[in-house]
Amino acid sequence: HLLIHRDGSRLNIEGTADYHRVIRLDDKEKWGHTNHFLTDLRKYDTNDPTGVSMHRLRSLGQRMQNSMELPDVKAILEQPPIHRRMKTIGDIIIDTQNCLAWVWLRRERKDKAGGWRQYDLKEILGWKR
Repeated sequence: HLLIHRDGSRLNIEGTADYHRVIRLDDKEKWGHTNHFLTDLRKYDTNDPTGVSMHRLRSLGQRMQNSMELPDVKAILEQPPIHRRMKTIGDIIIDTQNCLAWVWLRRERKDKAGGWRQYDLKEILGWKR
């Protein structure tokens, strides 16, 4: 689970039936992942037996900077070895400074926006008053 507080703090919570890890995401720990473990719980991960996702994540970490413009992040997601595989159904970029989420959906990829949708998190979470 990825949790983001309105103050910008972020948590990545990983769990199995018996164990859990809570990672506070900051400049050192930038990444959360929803269907693969990033901690020592990887030993329980059956979704990535060949380690391809971890290779893609390491490559992403080498290319990302603490502050980037949205088009640059989207471009990185399109470059090998990070580019989407056929099994990828969606990607999400969360802009914590502007409280926006950008979601890419495979089923929408051929539309004029290339599959990307923007969501105002303040509106969705009821923070706009």
